[in-house]
Amino acid sequence: MDAVTKKAVDLAQSFKAMPPGEEIGAFYDNMEPEVYNKMLEVVNFSEKDEIAKTVYLPTDQGGLGVPRGAAVFDAGCGTGEIGRMLTEAGFSHVEGADASEKFVEHAKQQGWYKDADAFYFGRGLDQFPAKYKGRFDVVTASGVFLPNHMPPAALEDCHSCLKPGGYFITAVRTYLWAQGEKHGYRDKLDEMFAQGKLKLIGTKDFKRGHKDGIEMFSEMDSILVIMQRTDGGVSASRQEAIDAAFFKLDLTGSGFIHSIDIRACYNTNMHPLVVSGDITADEAILKFLVNFSDSNNDGTISKSEWDSYYASVSAKIENEGHFVDLMRQVWKN
Repeated sequence: MDAVTKKAVDLAQSFKAMPPGEEIGAFYDNMEPEVYNKMLEVVNFSEKDEIAKTVYLPTDQGGLGVPRGAAVFDAGCGTGEIGRMLTEAGFSHVEGADASEKFVEHAKQQGWYKDADAFYFGRGLDQFPAKYKGRFDVVTASGVFLPNHMPPAALEDCHSCLKPGGYFITAVRTYLWAQGEKHGYRDKLDEMFAQGKLKLIGTKDFKRGHKDGIEMFSEMDSILVIMQRTDGGVSASRQEAIDAAFFKLDLTGSGFIHSIDIRACYNTNMHPLVVSGDITADEAILKFLVNFSDSNNDGTISKSEWDSYYASVSAKIENEGHFVDLMRQVWKN
């Protein structure tokens, strides 16, 4: 056994003395990220891999087939293993947060995250950073919904990060998925299902740990849980039309589109002022671009800017079918 592996085994033993709740960040701050990552390998912490594969694999291989330009938020990002796997799979817009300042700094240094912060989840939505709310196509949460880590209230934080129609993917040890279980994760999710905030898309059973593993890292039945945000004002069918138009323009999957692409695909024949002869087609395109902030003055539009604009347009169009048809006609090229 080499020195790093020996340290990893010793580190796994230290989890017997985990502190409660908000002290968990300081507990992880005492660890070396490289040793922690080795420990994940030693104890067969397979949860992170199951979650990442669900994001990047195509639907015919058991994944969701999420486009590479989608915005992903990694709740409880730790040392950044999910960010690493998604980056290696071609994703370019991953952000995250974790209770450990040391782990967040390590994850940021690897270049896998566009942004990452250190804070404790589950303190209430009024204390959750506004900059993360309503911006993400996918939220992942690995190794966080268990005793002494994130409380059930953190599920509300994860939900708040999603765009309407966005996916929330997490996993728990199977005993924690039982209704009435004392830690309350399943009961909180059932409450959110009943409130129409989330719907359950599917589950998958898997194993974690080893038969001769150390206590909490011994072999355990586990369950992957896939959910979708069902509230927020933009229905799933409208969001699908919004996404389809964006990804039609974002041919590289970068998460950004350029004004030149818009000029090539925007069907100005549908614009009422062009129809009436009050403005030209070029003027209609300029009017459209003015709707987006361009902080870099580089002529690009991000997926979040696109979604925000069309969410406001959606709010003004009552008929669902009319909105979807309008999106298809305007971006039909």
